[in-house]
Amino acid sequence: MGPKKTILEFFTKTSGVLDDQPSHEKVDDVTIDANNTESQPNDDNIMEESPTIDVEKYDNSKPKKFKLDSLVRDPGIRPSIMEYPRNQRDEIRREYIKLGPYQLHKSSYPLSASGSKGNRSFQSTWFGRFWWSEYSQEKDATYCLLCYLFNKKPIGRVGSDKFTVKGFNTWKKVNSGKECAFIKHEGKTPTSAHNFSVKCYEDLKNQLGHIENVIEKHTTQEIMDNRLRVKTSVEVVKWHTMQACAFRGHDERPNSANQGNFLELLNFIASYNKEVENVVLHKAPQNATYTSPDAQKEYFC
Repeated sequence: MGPKKTILEFFTKTSGVLDDQPSHEKVDDVTIDANNTESQPNDDNIMEESPTIDVEKYDNSKPKKFKLDSLVRDPGIRPSIMEYPRNQRDEIRREYIKLGPYQLHKSSYPLSASGSKGNRSFQSTWFGRFWWSEYSQEKDATYCLLCYLFNKKPIGRVGSDKFTVKGFNTWKKVNSGKECAFIKHEGKTPTSAHNFSVKCYEDLKNQLGHIENVIEKHTTQEIMDNRLRVKTSVEVVKWHTMQACAFRGHDERPNSANQGNFLELLNFIASYNKEVENVVLHKAPQNATYTSPDAQKEYFC
């Protein structure tokens, strides 16, 4: 037999390539050896690695989660409640309610010019008179926590955003009787912006009265009752099985003198345990008594 042909002999050689040199192809600055040898990158044209893209940074499909432990307390520099993620605002409101108004008690506060009666300053006694008030050390001004939390566009006779955005510091208008700026901010009617915020505050604070929590609590109690009901029936079945006793009676109606071993033992246990009595037999929902013949058979499975 003659010498074996190589794969290079089936291709046409291009000009400028010597017979004893393998042909090469250049693709994307990387030299590819046609003689089935390992490819080596060209040192003069090394390909740069593509930059890594942080997908999570540009992924807007998931709502951003704000960390509650980074809430700003000072009312003068904290962001508007509307700047937080929509799906987390109530949670942030609850956290601020839990923390309470930011009431910074100091022995003295900065003096500010206040007309012909001389310099005036904030007084910590106002915290007791107006429990909703807050003081910002950064702005030397007072704010309303409730209106900050619940008023999108607060309204009132003392500036539309004095107690929520700009801050109030005209101290001479506080100790002025009925013309007190704080009293004016509260308003005289239940429909005032401040009183509306108070109602929202009370509703959110008393979460136990909210319908969703009532439903959740009711559902949890139902689950516990069902578990106790099933557990009691299973224990009755186990006792009958160990003692080789019949389950059914001839007359299992509620007014029967003898309802059968299963129901009679269930009644007996209920008479000695108040919790069991409150969930079994006639105290159980009609569709969840777990005492039917079919239910008794399922306990064996």
